[in-house]
Amino acid sequence: MLQSTGRFLLCAFLATIVSPIVADYVIDVKFIKFENYNRLLANGRTCSNFGSQQCQTTLHVCARPDDTSTLCRYGETKTGVIGDNVIDLNKTFIGTARNPITYLIRQPFQKFVVSFTAKSNNELIAEYVYQSGYYLPQRSVEEARYKLITTRGSQNPTTQLTYQIRSYCSHGYYGPNCITRCDNPTSEQTRFQCDINGQKVCKPGFTGPFCNPDADPCRSAPCKNNATCNRMGSTFRCSCHPLYTGQFCIEGIDDCKRASSPCLNGGTCVDLINSYYCKCAYGYTGSKCENGIGECELTTAPCLNGGTCVEEINGYFCRCAYGYTGPKCETVISACLSAPCMNGGRCSNAGTSFECHCLPNFYGPRCQFEDKCRSVTCLNGGTCVITNFVAKCICPQSWTGQRCEIPINQCTPNPCQNNGYCHNLGLGGFVCDCVNGWSGKFCNDRNCPSRPCLNGGTCIRNANLIRCRCPFGFKGKYCEGFKCPEPSGLFPDPQSCRHFYQCDWSIAYRKDCPGNLHFNKVLKVCDWQYRADCNIRK
Repeated sequence: MLQSTGRFLLCAFLATIVSPIVADYVIDVKFIKFENYNRLLANGRTCSNFGSQQCQTTLHVCARPDDTSTLCRYGETKTGVIGDNVIDLNKTFIGTARNPITYLIRQPFQKFVVSFTAKSNNELIAEYVYQSGYYLPQRSVEEARYKLITTRGSQNPTTQLTYQIRSYCSHGYYGPNCITRCDNPTSEQTRFQCDINGQKVCKPGFTGPFCNPDADPCRSAPCKNNATCNRMGSTFRCSCHPLYTGQFCIEGIDDCKRASSPCLNGGTCVDLINSYYCKCAYGYTGSKCENGIGECELTTAPCLNGGTCVEEINGYFCRCAYGYTGPKCETVISACLSAPCMNGGRCSNAGTSFECHCLPNFYGPRCQFEDKCRSVTCLNGGTCVITNFVAKCICPQSWTGQRCEIPINQCTPNPCQNNGYCHNLGLGGFVCDCVNGWSGKFCNDRNCPSRPCLNGGTCIRNANLIRCRCPFGFKGKYCEGFKCPEPSGLFPDPQSCRHFYQCDWSIAYRKDCPGNLHFNKVLKVCDWQYRADCNIRK
């Protein structure tokens, strides 16, 4: 196996398209970070295939125009080995190269392309491409802003390169395309200066396309702030307003010097136009720093937990809120020290308050109330009451005993009339077994001579009159008709699982389910028996 050096090669190609514009501009490339966490090559192998667990990365930056030439006509930079697979490049130097890398382009301006090629032992890692489009250079290095780019490798998307790029006009070149030249050497700076578009702007006392001395130096009003311009041959002198000074009367009079030490207690005087203000030293305030600030104001929240800061001579003290103590009210006072829990209750602290854990039969915030019923459990719905300081259970009907645990015989006395026999059902009450000719819960209804009531209706005889009490869902004198719950729809037959009723305008039509299907009252269809969930035994 080859001894691996895991050597990366990263190439940046800056390219442009030919333009007839003559200009002079700068391109800066600033590298931020390179990431190849898996140490992968484009062919799927890793740096470890060469006998080493680490990659040794180098950068090669090549700047060139976008033409058929591969020469680095704008310049090139080599850094040497700078790291492994994840490299922080956001530093002043990358190896021996300064970061950012700057290229001065002394030829027509072109839109450019930046391509980066990463290699290891001459094997491809990944390629990265940045296209500027028509992103024109900015006017100056002071205005130029970097554009942050993060791009993944086209052949190896597990890698990515982060960098910044900007372009701007060189010193002395102006305009949107850096095409305007404006020279302003030191010898000429007394006559003119260049504006942001590269145009000459004559200074006071100079005029014309070459900013020659003005015949009347006061014509351009060089004296400011209501000052008077006095011509003196080819030059002038300004007579300033009392509040201003300087050659052109644009500098305000230093009011801090006019007043003798206006700021007290070590304050610093800051000059304004026809005024001043005092920047006070720590511990003082006021227009002239004449007032001292108390310790409570100087210290940010010195008293904790709601304590109040009180000024003293050469200091302060904290008046603590209830439940706290200490120089800064930082300590919680135990609320259980005063033994607030009564009747044997156990006290525990809860912040600045307390909580009482009461013994049985006692309750309340301090266990001050007693309830004897707390230890008495009444069964079967019984209710505990206190009578003469004794807890007892008041039992519901059908139960008796000290804790309502004994059921009462429902057949004593016998509720069944007309010689009916009573069967005690305990909690379920009772049922009467009536003799022939009688029926009803208490055997007090005479039986009907026949069974005239249909669909499970109950026959009721009153003297010589017979009427039927119909079950839910049926109506009529003999319970012969189905009663529609709604004007229209499908509804189950209360007497049969295999039938259902179709209601139209409150008129019911009895329908049959085919085969062994049952009517599903939820889905409103004939369905399999296990899904229909119908338990009518008919």
